[in-house]
Amino acid sequence: MPSVTLTYDDALPTQLTAAAPALQRHGLRATFFLVDVRSDPAPWAALRADGHELAAHSFIHPCPKANTWVTPGNANEDYDFPRMAAELDQGLAMLQTLGQPAPFTFAYPCGINWLGEGRQSYVPLIQERFSAARGVSSGLVQAGVNLFDVPATFSTGTGEELIALAEEAKAQTSWVVFGFHGIGGDTNAIALDAHEALLAYLEQRRESFHIATFGELAACFAH
Repeated sequence: MPSVTLTYDDALPTQLTAAAPALQRHGLRATFFLVDVRSDPAPWAALRADGHELAAHSFIHPCPKANTWVTPGNANEDYDFPRMAAELDQGLAMLQTLGQPAPFTFAYPCGINWLGEGRQSYVPLIQERFSAARGVSSGLVQAGVNLFDVPATFSTGTGEELIALAEEAKAQTSWVVFGFHGIGGDTNAIALDAHEALLAYLEQRRESFHIATFGELAACFAH
C-alpha cells in the first residue's frame, strides 16, 4: 500500500502554532525531529500526548562550516565522536522526558552524516541508538531502502506540487516522506495554503494511503 509520512524539523515556533493545529483538524499524525527544547518542553510533550512521534535531530544542529550562518565551533568539522555521542545521548534522555517511548528515530542535521575535518561517518553512532534515520536525498522510498539514510522530499512549493508527490507514491506503491521546516513563517517556510492543501488531500484519501509516523513506517520497511 502506498505510504505517507509528514516530518517537521528543528522545533520551529510555527510548527506549534500552525502545523500542530492543522494536523489535529485533519486527524493526522506526524514526526517532529527536535533540537534542544528543554527550556520549554511542555508544548512538545503535548504533541507526543496527541499521538505524534518526537524524534532526534541533535541539540546544536551542526552543519558544515561552509554555511556562513553556522556558529564557530559548532560545525560538523568541529565535532568528534565523543562530542556527538554525548549530544545524542542527551537527546535521547530529552525524548524520554517528553514521553516518547523507544524505539527512537533520527534525522541528520543538514543531511550530513560525517564529523571532523576528515569527514568520518558517524552513522555507526546512529545505528547504536536509533531504529532508523532520515536523510535529505529526494525520492520515493522503495523496499530494501537503507533505513539509516531514508530519502525525504523537502518542498516549499504549491499544494498541487505536494499532492503530485503523493500521487506519484500512490502510482508506484511506494513511501513518500515529506520534510518541512517553517509553516507559513520561520525558515525555509512553506505557505500555509500549500500545507493545508496536502493535509486536506490526505484526510480525504485515508483509505488509499498508509499514513503514519516515520518510526512506524520504518518498522514496516524493516520486515
